Amino acid sequence: MKKILFTIETLFIAGILVMISCARQDSSPTEVNDLFIEAESEAVFEAVLQNVDDQIDKEISMLEKFNYNLTAMKSEDTVQCSPVITVETPPDSKFPKTITLDFGTGCTDSLGNFRAGKIIVNITGPHWVINTVRNSKLINYIYNDLKIVGDRNTTNKGVNDSGYYVFELKHKEKIWNTEGKLLIDRSCDKERIYNRGKNLSTTEDDEVWITGSVKVEKNGRDVVKEITVPLYRKLTCQNFQSGVITTFIDEEKIAELNYGEGDCDNIAIWTNGEIEKTVTLKTRINNYSVKP
Repeated sequence: MKKILFTIETLFIAGILVMISCARQDSSPTEVNDLFIEAESEAVFEAVLQNVDDQIDKEISMLEKFNYNLTAMKSEDTVQCSPVITVETPPDSKFPKTITLDFGTGCTDSLGNFRAGKIIVNITGPHWVINTVRNSKLINYIYNDLKIVGDRNTTNKGVNDSGYYVFELKHKEKIWNTEGKLLIDRSCDKERIYNRGKNLSTTEDDEVWITGSVKVEKNGRDVVKEITVPLYRKLTCQNFQSGVITTFIDEEKIAELNYGEGDCDNIAIWTNGEIEKTVTLKTRINNYSVKP
């Protein structure tokens, strides 16, 4: 079974470098800078959450490869800071399964990222089978200076007319810093279209499109980050190559993040009215912590 590597989806997934307060073209430089800093923090959140999904994808792919035989799976080389994995299966059927990824009191991976806590995954069937549902719960999960609690639900809706897989994504999470301050309360409703390519043994020719929106509850604001042009990337490229995320506050357009015209680079353009800033997308997860 092929791994699904939505490589840090990548550092900013559907949404997400644009979490903003109510700014107009007459905003002061200080207000605009605050908005941009807030947007960068949101990018951190999204990158860390995508890393969670990557970890789940990786472990489930390995489990499927070894037919959920943990003894055989342990014979494979393990990476630094691998979780302790347990699998629970009903005695009279193969599914559903409950898979626990337990990082215990914490460990540090090869890139310098600290992880602790649990991810509990309930899966109703093989990932590529239509109607398979995967529900992932983050239980006091800590990643560097962030603590996350939430649910991440993915449903396989089958293939579209092009033969590409369609996944419905519904996520909701709260994120605190490790000092206990609530940083964000957010939910998302997205669709991921996934082309597995011709070679099913690798991800070299895979590509993905993302649509949908993220809603954020913070300081009483009604913030919606909508993908107004589908986000697109080949999995060989770490960042989105094209697509636009538009941020609305109380239905008023506030800002855009544009990933470009298809180049595999680390540049995106953030605009707020007539103000434009170039965003350099980070390429190392150990950079992902929220600045004090």
